[in-house]
Amino acid sequence: RSVRDLKPQFLVENTHGKDNYVLLDTKGAGQYVGCFLFVDAAPGGWWGEGDEMIFLDGESKPSIVGTGTEDYFCEAWGFDRVTGFPYYGIPLLDKLPNRRTQTTCYRFHVPDPVRFKKAIRVTIEHGWEKDVTNDYSSVAFWYQTEPVATRPPLPKGEDARPRNHVTQEPKRLTSARWPAMQAEMPLRALGIGARAITTGYGQTQLGGYLRLDAPDREVALPLPLFAPGTYRVQVKLLDLGSASPVTLALEGNRASVVERVEPKGTIVTLGEATVGDDGRLRLTVCSAEPLAIDYVLVEPVK
Repeated sequence: RSVRDLKPQFLVENTHGKDNYVLLDTKGAGQYVGCFLFVDAAPGGWWGEGDEMIFLDGESKPSIVGTGTEDYFCEAWGFDRVTGFPYYGIPLLDKLPNRRTQTTCYRFHVPDPVRFKKAIRVTIEHGWEKDVTNDYSSVAFWYQTEPVATRPPLPKGEDARPRNHVTQEPKRLTSARWPAMQAEMPLRALGIGARAITTGYGQTQLGGYLRLDAPDREVALPLPLFAPGTYRVQVKLLDLGSASPVTLALEGNRASVVERVEPKGTIVTLGEATVGDDGRLRLTVCSAEPLAIDYVLVEPVK
């Protein structure tokens, strides 16, 4: 579904959801699996306060009501980083030069299924500053026993294209506490056994860790690009109960060998490295058994 120039909605007394953005509307019996939502937002068009409202089996008031769009997509306090967890994530988070923002987020109801017997209507509020319009598009996923009786036509590709889409060069960072989870998809594309494991924020620094299962293979972590300069690098390893040592190597430095990861994790200081015009910082890890990485901390040397 795609809607352009979606106007702001008055949210204070909204209990019926009549003007909400509709993610899914179907009749029959089945299970709502989840959705992808893309928002091309104008300056001042912060859209994260809209509550999801899910109407089951023809009810006039929703039996499922949330506390905000960012909460529905499991990112309370707003979207501040790109993530990619098994059941939720933010694969796109761009701030354009014209001050518009483009965000793609997803949520899958696998651990918390939403089932319906007769019908379901999944909606979400859209509220922001007066006289500002945003563009919405989405894809919903669901199982259904009966064939869909009526299906609206799919939007044309050109009509659904973000009007402000701009291809930008990757941002060059000057420091970062990089979540190793972000390496999952690039490494898997290379045939390397990598999984992003979601945890609570009390267990890891950033809500999860990267599990690597590449026996005796030297794996280069796909770090973001950095501005030219000299940086100090640390890595936090997590304990998986493995008995094999872990070897970490930062380009230009002697390799560090961790014989045993402590139960609460081990922070390894790898030394300093100089980044050139290509922005690349090369860091490799290797172990005979699975290993877990919480984050990589990169700080400028002053």
